[in-house]
Amino acid sequence: MQVLSRQDFQSLIAGAEILKRHHVHGECVYKTQDNKILKLYFRRQRRMLPCLSYTQTNKLIHNSKKLQRYNIPVINIERSYQYVDKSFDVAVYPYIEGVILRDLIRTDDVNVLTELAKFITKLHQHNIYFCDGHLGNYILQEDGRLGLIDMHNLRFHLTLRRRAKNLIYMFFHAADIEYTAQYGWQTFLRQYLLHASLSWWQRKQLRYYLQYYLKHKLSRVAENEKNIVLDAISALDIMK
Repeated sequence: MQVLSRQDFQSLIAGAEILKRHHVHGECVYKTQDNKILKLYFRRQRRMLPCLSYTQTNKLIHNSKKLQRYNIPVINIERSYQYVDKSFDVAVYPYIEGVILRDLIRTDDVNVLTELAKFITKLHQHNIYFCDGHLGNYILQEDGRLGLIDMHNLRFHLTLRRRAKNLIYMFFHAADIEYTAQYGWQTFLRQYLLHASLSWWQRKQLRYYLQYYLKHKLSRVAENEKNIVLDAISALDIMK
């Protein structure tokens, strides 16, 4: 990983469009004039230990290569840098033409969740646990394929408990629950189960964990969203 001086960093972001701001660190995602994405990964503010030397950018590069071997559309990291004071790293990759699912469902196209259910099934078949799997990290590309745009926080070890956590985190995310509810949890769950090829015992265990996380979610959602979660708990009867 190349060391990036302050001057070189300013040259990289010169004229770039700011796409995202971090609530603590400020600007963190840029789109350059040559259609590249610059994403900043901030390091923890403490003395670097050997176990922390494997940065988020390293994970991003590793995960990108491994996912491509599974024919899963992801960003392709072209370059990476470490800022001179080691406060953050920078990943550079091509801008992907497409629509973020979080934006798409706000245009009343909630039916894309049918394809997302199939896509998540594909990830799970490859033993992939996408820890940040909210709708802001899935993209519908111009070629019609779904892909991932931020996958540094990803594990290649999947349990039934993690399957349940993945599904609940995505569908009932605070930023999206108003829109995913229009599609319907039962409909989404049916689509997932249709393609997941789970045994009777696996379905039973998955139902247990889904119920566990939904009950936990019930205490955290807004009052006007509690009925959505209660209906989702009742919908688990399709797994009996």
